[in-house]
Amino acid sequence: MNFAKTIENNLGSLCNLPEYKEIVPSILQNKKHIESVRQSKKYVDDKKLTDHHAITLTEVAIGKKKLSPNELKIYHLVAKRLMSIFMPPYVIDKTAVILESNNQFFKANGNMVIDKGYSVLYENFRKKQEQPLPNLTKDMALKIKKSNILSKQTEPPTRYTDSTLLDAMYHAGRFVEDKELQRVLKDAEGIGTSATRAEIIEKLISIGMIAREGKTFYATQFGIDVINSIGEHDIVSPVLTAVWSKKLKDIVDGTLSSSFFYQEMLNFVKQATSSFMELNMQVEEKQVNVVGKCVKCGKPVIEAFKVYHCTNKECKFTISKTIMKGKITPTDVKKLLIGKETREIRFTWKSGKKGKAKLKLVGEKLEFIF
Repeated sequence: MNFAKTIENNLGSLCNLPEYKEIVPSILQNKKHIESVRQSKKYVDDKKLTDHHAITLTEVAIGKKKLSPNELKIYHLVAKRLMSIFMPPYVIDKTAVILESNNQFFKANGNMVIDKGYSVLYENFRKKQEQPLPNLTKDMALKIKKSNILSKQTEPPTRYTDSTLLDAMYHAGRFVEDKELQRVLKDAEGIGTSATRAEIIEKLISIGMIAREGKTFYATQFGIDVINSIGEHDIVSPVLTAVWSKKLKDIVDGTLSSSFFYQEMLNFVKQATSSFMELNMQVEEKQVNVVGKCVKCGKPVIEAFKVYHCTNKECKFTISKTIMKGKITPTDVKKLLIGKETREIRFTWKSGKKGKAKLKLVGEKLEFIF
């Protein structure tokens, strides 16, 4: 709410940009509407604030700051989204007409723009929506200029991409039939949080349940076998997430004891683990990515979720997949394990300074090569 109180300063930072020099002043003059947005739970709701508030502008204007073309695109996306909530709604008049030909009925829809509202910020958006019908009257006879028969075939759903899979996790309630659990999952914002969903996907990749193929995901045979072996257990359904989310909410509301839920979780883990151990699982062995030999004991080093580690349980040799925000790839590790330097990797030091350097293993210790 403190951020919302000073939103005029953030909008004011756009005044000097030629794209918005006519729009921003009109927004700032309408104090009543700004206050109504500030009071709206749709935009300002402290109860729903979790990790951080929405990404938005600061009061610092671009001025003479040099932004790259891609940085400018991101800046304008955020700027337009912020301005749009203070602008009038986009109003269209929807028209539907029923046409008859040879005792067959057809329906046509059209949109007539009444007020462009916030859509003046999005030219492409308006073009897609503006499809008015011609002036028609009841029982009016029209000439058919052309007709053809289309032959179509249904196709299976497209594979998930990073974007669509994250969206499916957020809207997990779509996959649940129970209305109450749908509501719970909607309130809980689906599976995981905005900060953990991508990490969940990477975890599934690292343990071999799913894999990337270009920009899309597919289930590995190992993953399919695991799910088929588990069967109808709650652990493979978003229903379980909904039930746990509801209980966590009950703890927050004070209607459920946290110690009771903790004990319940322990019992669930024990029972589920016990039942899975009794299964006669027919699972294809997953592929393990061996990246080289351990410099300490000579055993194979494999890729795991967050690290590359030696397969010898008594050996503690590991290399993290992320060092100072720099991504260490399997190719990098393969070079390190045979005494070579990696490619140049972009690191971020604690001071915030960024720079490129190579890595090299000296004994068991990683060293930067500038």
